[in-house]
Amino acid sequence: MKKFALLALLLGILFLTFSCKQVEVPGGKYTGDATVKWAGVRFSSYGMRQAYGKENFPTVAKATGFASKMQGFYEGSEGAYILIVGTMSGEDTCQLEFPLSTSISHAKGRDYDLYEDYLTAFDKAGYSVWLQVEPGDASLTKLATEVMSHYKHHSCVKGFGIDVEWYKAKDTDGEGTKLTASVANNVLKAVRAVNKDYTVFVKHWDYNWLPPATDGFIYVNDSQQFESLDHVQEEFADWAAHFAPCPVMFQIGYRADKALWNSFSNPAEDFGKFIVKGLKTKNDVGIIWVDFTLNQVLPDGDFPQPDGEASDASVKWAGIRFSYYGMKEAFTKVPNANTTAGYVNTIKGKFKDSTGACLLIVGTVDDSLTKCQLQFPLSKEITNATGESKDKYDEYLTALDSAGASVWLQVEPGNADLAELATEVLTRYKSHSCVKGFGIDVEWYKPVGTDGYGTKLNDTTALIVLNAVKAVKSDYTLFVKHWNRKWLPSSTEGMIYVNDSQRFHGLEDMQEEFAKWASRYDPNPVMFQVGYSADEELWSTFSDPAKELGEFIVSGLETDNDIGIIWVDFTLNEVL
Repeated sequence: MKKFALLALLLGILFLTFSCKQVEVPGGKYTGDATVKWAGVRFSSYGMRQAYGKENFPTVAKATGFASKMQGFYEGSEGAYILIVGTMSGEDTCQLEFPLSTSISHAKGRDYDLYEDYLTAFDKAGYSVWLQVEPGDASLTKLATEVMSHYKHHSCVKGFGIDVEWYKAKDTDGEGTKLTASVANNVLKAVRAVNKDYTVFVKHWDYNWLPPATDGFIYVNDSQQFESLDHVQEEFADWAAHFAPCPVMFQIGYRADKALWNSFSNPAEDFGKFIVKGLKTKNDVGIIWVDFTLNQVLPDGDFPQPDGEASDASVKWAGIRFSYYGMKEAFTKVPNANTTAGYVNTIKGKFKDSTGACLLIVGTVDDSLTKCQLQFPLSKEITNATGESKDKYDEYLTALDSAGASVWLQVEPGNADLAELATEVLTRYKSHSCVKGFGIDVEWYKPVGTDGYGTKLNDTTALIVLNAVKAVKSDYTLFVKHWNRKWLPSSTEGMIYVNDSQRFHGLEDMQEEFAKWASRYDPNPVMFQVGYSADEELWSTFSDPAKELGEFIVSGLETDNDIGIIWVDFTLNEVL
């Protein structure tokens, strides 16, 4: 949400080569003539599930009512939907919600059409709908042609939309690849080859990622995490001025800004009108409320509220990560065994019917990033592994036995052989009833020269380790941990997939990422390692973060995996 002085913005607008015809702004004080032409909602399958729950996913009739309500708040407006018909799958693929007519690289379809019935109802209601994709690495023109050709028979369809945040997003730190004027114009041509009246919207929070103001385009701002209401009004006014007089839309209502929009008695109406009041240019404007919080601002009895479960996913394990260095960071002095078992039980108590759990790190990588330092005496020599003269964890495991907890013994392996480490660790501690398996933090697997990612754990190596684990005890499982699924093996029975992502852009970003992770490995169990300091601005918005963040994550899941919610040791002192 980078800002530029208004004067610089206006000068920049004057010199745009392919701009819409500009409107003079006397003294920069043109206020009140912007028109709310469209009022409606963002609609995605994952967003609606997060808001209303899997069982209460909006029916066609109820979904049709959303735009009607929004339209009623803004006199003279048209009901509108930004309907997301293509979502990101993995890091580079667009998952379209209908069967494809042709093969498109980095795109895949379904064997059913999710939105046909919705669009038929929107036709009858006279709404305006833009069909958006999260494109990944797929060709934008091919996606546009496929989407618009598939749905061109619907009178409500007015155009195509691109969320640039998800355009060739890999290795862009969540910002996507800038959409050039040349590429954008090619998309517009493809869209208008289907219907000459269609338009294209381009969406981002930073206008530097979008092409300049051009006829045929609508510019959508999806900024969040504002500092104040004045900040909201200022940013959206700058956006409208930058693209004036082209149409703009403001996608609002993010959970990250609830403290701001919830200050209005009727946020869906009053917050939008507050934004429009601050505009200084005469654009046509769209006010689009995001699906993630729609149930909070349209709470009419016609729209069912979630019952607290967005899927059949259950929190099977709830507990903590435990490392000596993490506990020292949080508590200065490492908690003793009984205190630690108490921490596990405290987190467990926040999730009904869950089992207390601990990811206990019994081997850390050394300063050279090549050797695994196991924190107990070794029974034999292992290349690139060292032991200690005293066992640090036996008493902890005894306490966790008594607590009835489930414990996975994790290593940061360095260059040591994974199967040898698994055999050594599990053979030493197999007498403990709490021990349920072995864990590998892949970030620390042969990490030298990998820029902090570690070496990818392939299927063959993972299966060798799993066999070594089960050779000690047939009921044991193996967890593999990373923030990027491409570093982990494919779904395999007997394995648990742990996501330790951090530095999210917002709570919705977190919820969406974890939902996609669970979907990727369904029906295998997954765990989410949460509570990092980098995300404290997000999780601290909950009154009871260790409970409510976990509930929030699970409410967004679309699959029925067994789930583990694991709070990291680094901030454990802040949530107990």
